[in-house]
Amino acid sequence: MRKDFRLNKSRFIGNDFPMKNSSDVSWQGITEHLLQAALPNSMRALLGYVGLQHIIAIVESYGGTRLYVPIHPQPGEGLGALIGMDAAKAIASIYGGDVLEVPNLTKVQQRAKHAAVLDSVARGASQRDTARAFGITVRQVRNICTANLMRGR
Repeated sequence: MRKDFRLNKSRFIGNDFPMKNSSDVSWQGITEHLLQAALPNSMRALLGYVGLQHIIAIVESYGGTRLYVPIHPQPGEGLGALIGMDAAKAIASIYGGDVLEVPNLTKVQQRAKHAAVLDSVARGASQRDTARAFGITVRQVRNICTANLMRGR
């Protein structure tokens, strides 16, 4: 008798906080440390002012576009509504009146996920368990591991 296994749609980074868009499992199983390391410098610079969850919310909402940062953010509008007034004010204190180029983090998600897969295998998890944990196939796990060996990491 075959059991029906379903992935848990709830997403957490390092089990610290839920991601905003739970329909997309692209962040599943990626630790906060691996995600921070995969961020481009422009977004990593914001970590000194706001939390990673705020950066992810900005990228998920505005990725691939330009975002005007108001000098005085308003509650219920733009950044204030998206990430809260404290975080919006922190960003405005540095970038207020400027326009931020918000990167599309598809490649960053992929790099971070691949690093998490490699970390899982390196810690002794089977390819099957790793594939199930990340919602990918065993073939994808093998391809990630092979590509990593080819790069000489």
